[in-house]
Amino acid sequence: MSEVKYKALLIGNNVFEVDPHQLPELKGPPNDIRGMEDALKHPQVGLHHPDDITTLLNATHSEIIEKVEDFFLSASPDDQLLFYYSGHGYLDLYGNLYLCARNSNTDRLTGTAVPDYMINSIIQNSSSKRVIVILDCCNSGKFKGSMDIPKHLLGEGRFVITSSRAKELSVDADEKDGYSAFTKHLILALLSNEIDTNKDGYISLNEVYDYIIPRLEKETKQKPKRNFSGSGGEVAIGRSSEAAPGSKPIAPGSVEPGAQKPILAISSSEIEIKDVSPDEVLPEEIIDVYNQGGGILNWLVECSDEWIKIEKANTYFKINFEPKPGKNRGRIYVRDQNGGGTKRIQVLVQMNEQVEKPRLELSEYRIDFGQLVVNSDVPKKMIRLINTGDGQLNAKISCTNPDFQVQSSGDFVEVLPNVSREAVLEGQLIIRSAGGNENIPLRAVVVRGPILGVQPVQIDFGTVTEGENLTKTIHVSNEGSSDLIWHFEQQGAFFYTDKKNNRLELTLDARPGSYHGSVVIKSNGGDKTIDIKGTVEPKPIKKTAPPPVDLNGYWNLMNQGYLLISNFGNGYTYQEFNLMGVAVGQGNVMLDNNRVFFNGSNIFSGPVSGEFIYSGNQMSGYFFVLGQQMNMILSRQ
Repeated sequence: MSEVKYKALLIGNNVFEVDPHQLPELKGPPNDIRGMEDALKHPQVGLHHPDDITTLLNATHSEIIEKVEDFFLSASPDDQLLFYYSGHGYLDLYGNLYLCARNSNTDRLTGTAVPDYMINSIIQNSSSKRVIVILDCCNSGKFKGSMDIPKHLLGEGRFVITSSRAKELSVDADEKDGYSAFTKHLILALLSNEIDTNKDGYISLNEVYDYIIPRLEKETKQKPKRNFSGSGGEVAIGRSSEAAPGSKPIAPGSVEPGAQKPILAISSSEIEIKDVSPDEVLPEEIIDVYNQGGGILNWLVECSDEWIKIEKANTYFKINFEPKPGKNRGRIYVRDQNGGGTKRIQVLVQMNEQVEKPRLELSEYRIDFGQLVVNSDVPKKMIRLINTGDGQLNAKISCTNPDFQVQSSGDFVEVLPNVSREAVLEGQLIIRSAGGNENIPLRAVVVRGPILGVQPVQIDFGTVTEGENLTKTIHVSNEGSSDLIWHFEQQGAFFYTDKKNNRLELTLDARPGSYHGSVVIKSNGGDKTIDIKGTVEPKPIKKTAPPPVDLNGYWNLMNQGYLLISNFGNGYTYQEFNLMGVAVGQGNVMLDNNRVFFNGSNIFSGPVSGEFIYSGNQMSGYFFVLGQQMNMILSRQ
């Protein structure tokens, strides 16, 4: 048989940066993996060479998955692999276990933690025929979480131990340099000379498990779980100091040299479960059956106690319990029909008849309001007091910090922080009751929040001329902290407003008149009203000079002839023609604005004078001829 090579991957996580409220910091994991490494490579009792032990502390979920894949997929069939994890374990709604990493978020488990079914898939693709999985993990406060054996981690050739059974808590280290409770006893078992019960010189997983159970239960009340289904026998995890130099442990299912007949062996000869609640469903126990001799076992299992239910498999049998209140005692017999012997298993399950005293449990064990804004509306947080026992809790509530307002009503305690000023508020909610005492940490960080700043507080466009597009700017700023969210409302139609990143641009756009309006800026940091006013004057009417008078040309004398007016120096001259076109008179023409004066003579009537008003293509007025005034209209031909 090829020599077994012992390899181990030890992973610990005690810091959970992304979700510190649901996954609080732990003390034990860094010490746990160091202690496990020292025990596994111990010169006298360790089976592992230092080069075959890999440790990983406070890694991200992707780093853990990469290391797990490398560990299992690089193994050979003769490698015995030990996978150990200490940290927070978290169960989803479907009972899947997630090993939490530095970046784990309980609201996003699939993408930030390591699920048991992924570990199972990786193990299934490993060439190793012997895999040990030891989990010391959980998820609540000073205590780490609880779980039963994860269903995905069971399988042929696997040896699984978890730190507690269902509905129990696994205790973290009490001190910063201490071990978690389960791992402390695991390390003591590996280093102990007391547990090599069959004196073969080696420490098996069953011997380690039997060592841990009574000591851990006495110290913490928690009970570890194991499942060695399909193992075919024992598996060595350490060496007794009494082992002969150079000796090697016997692999599961192998036969000692010289053995001629089967020798019946079982993984446990005693099952003792105490302090069972009346409504508690006990997990099934699994007993491995294997041959420490030669030949072939042909075994059967018998039990006459009706409250003990047994289901037989090839190399193990499952036990389920249906106890009644009080002490339930029973016996299970395993017999080999080929002469390998008989084994007896003593069973004791003690179920509480009733809970005589009150027992305090809480809906929350920590209250953190996170970051709040000064003078903001803060919803109350509540803790429910739960009595899982009997009688009355008679709870008394107090608080160490008066900045937390505490009010109790029935089974509920309401907590509200003071947000009237900036402060980091911390304290404890003290609960004293007949069913136990609890100190609940309280915390709130009150920040100043956004404060709306506006400049200027008034806009006066002054007096402008119609059509003049004058623009003014209102600057918006945050004089507090956090993000300022704002919008505006306009009152008045004599201007229009354009919102930019941190300002408003107002442009006057109105007909003549005097105006008054406002802009209201509303925000999560307060509101401001900016008065807007301005006066618009009408455009001035431009006075245009009348077009210059141009008298040049022919002017009709009301069908009695016509005049030809022509420029002459700074004035005009005229010639008078009768209807036959014969010149019959001449003279000068003078202008005074739109008044036209004639002065000349006619060959028939002698001297002629006249005064007319010019308008466009007509002149209206009179001629004075032979002492008489002749009214006349001259029209331009």
